[in-house]
Amino acid sequence: MNEETTTESQLEDNQEQGNWRFPLIVAGLVFIINGFLADLFIDSGVAGDGGGGGGSTVGDLSAMLGAIILAMPILWKAFQELYAGKLTTNELVAIAVS
Repeated sequence: MNEETTTESQLEDNQEQGNWRFPLIVAGLVFIINGFLADLFIDSGVAGDGGGGGGSTVGDLSAMLGAIILAMPILWKAFQELYAGKLTTNELVAIAVS
């Protein structure tokens, strides 16, 4: 009986996490796609080599915001596990992402 209760509790926790995780994934992807499109269509005319085609600051900021949004759940989980004293591959993924 206790195993069933634990399993049901874990399923409810996973479902609650899924309720906020999917909108974050979509928001992060929208910002990254927006950054790509902004770089494609907006040319700031500033480049390191003196020529044009340096991309856009708007695109760079949008892509950065999207990357931060997508990295936050990974970093949050890694910090939670470190605080609990667990060492898993989530910490390695967090190091690679950041």
